[in-house]
Amino acid sequence: MFNKLKRIEMFLLLAVSACVPVAYGPKTEKKSPANYLSGEHYDSTATVGPVSLLKRKEVVTMVSGRLVLGEGLESVSLKHQRLKLLKDDKVVAETTSDLDGNYSFFGHLSDGSYRILLDSDKFTASQSIEVRGYKLKDIIIFASPMN
Repeated sequence: MFNKLKRIEMFLLLAVSACVPVAYGPKTEKKSPANYLSGEHYDSTATVGPVSLLKRKEVVTMVSGRLVLGEGLESVSLKHQRLKLLKDDKVVAETTSDLDGNYSFFGHLSDGSYRILLDSDKFTASQSIEVRGYKLKDIIIFASPMN
């Protein structure tokens, strides 16, 4: 009986925390210096409503790593190569590798499956990735020469 009550309590806690009432909308700064001391810096004129905390909104996400030719000790950095980030075969971001083969994509990316594609006449490379946060780094892409 005790365990059942604990499970019900946890379920209710999760259900309540999934939607938190907040004020949202345009905010105006209050002019009185006393408001700064009280922590009331802004006054919201919007209505109050629930906001879901369970799904991450699209925010600026960084995907970064290094582009190399070959594998192991004989690998070399590929500089000045064009890379594309695709979701559902649509380009969502593009970048160019630097002198050391480093690259970074920045964009409003939702969680999900993406593919990094090397756009080159001389080399070929493709890497599938899963975005599950705001920063995905150290993704090494191994390229090979075109035949």
